[in-house]
Amino acid sequence: MGPLKAYDAVLGVFRSLGDVWIDSSDITLVGDDHPIVRSVDLSLRLGRGGGLMRFPYGQFWSVPADAAYVYPLTKVEVPIYGLTFRGDPSGLIHLSFEPHSPHIAYTVGSGPTAKTYPAEIGLDWLVAAPNGATLERDETGLKVLAWNLHGAKRHSSAREVLSLAELGLHGFRVLRQPDGTKRTA
Repeated sequence: MGPLKAYDAVLGVFRSLGDVWIDSSDITLVGDDHPIVRSVDLSLRLGRGGGLMRFPYGQFWSVPADAAYVYPLTKVEVPIYGLTFRGDPSGLIHLSFEPHSPHIAYTVGSGPTAKTYPAEIGLDWLVAAPNGATLERDETGLKVLAWNLHGAKRHSSAREVLSLAELGLHGFRVLRQPDGTKRTA
């Protein structure tokens, strides 16, 4: 997608986290082939697990860093169910951790000019979430994913989890897309 689009996507997720203690200028993106990625991957594969890694010289390879939190490769598989309304010009996809009913429709207007759009389901993803993540109900009864972010418990909607997975952040990743395509990371 290129560096500008990648940073734009990361900053969108960063802003969605609310008030955080780091500045967006502290974020550095590197590619899959960067030595830092290969080194962390090797460390995880050798069984050292995840956790806080400290760098005594304020730099890890060519990336300035005092420390980094590395998420282990273990995962929890979480289905995300998508629903859209066939023919709806907005093209919106509604995401949930619970299956949608195929028997609903969306009607715009009334009388003879009313337009009804039937539900289309089956636009589902399978996402890997960090180890220990669980589906829970929030105070409104909505199903959310409870997971640990640097020692703090977070509740995330299906849309936020999918965004994190598509960006490969915080131990999230997409395992299967609606078209059935499997992804590995």
